[in-house]
Amino acid sequence: MEPLSHGQRCRRLAAHARDGGPELRVLLDELLARRDPYERLVGVRLAAVAREVAYVTRAMADPDPDISRYAIGEAVRLGAPGDAILEIARRLGDGH
Repeated sequence: MEPLSHGQRCRRLAAHARDGGPELRVLLDELLARRDPYERLVGVRLAAVAREVAYVTRAMADPDPDISRYAIGEAVRLGAPGDAILEIARRLGDGH
């Protein structure tokens, strides 16, 4: 992937996400568990493209505010359960 341009990498990852399958879920588990915020953000983006609402919802509680905000937006777009979104919004509003 490294020799590819940013746009080419994004298109390749999106195609991989749309293909779905068990390999994607393993990759999402790995990415969302990483320490590196960039890798976690890539995981959320992949989950959103793949319409994996459970992964996007899980990422709403990410300690990095950029990732959690992105995940909340994607969760809303994907139609995640409103109670889960409200709970995370309340926690973020309280600073937790």
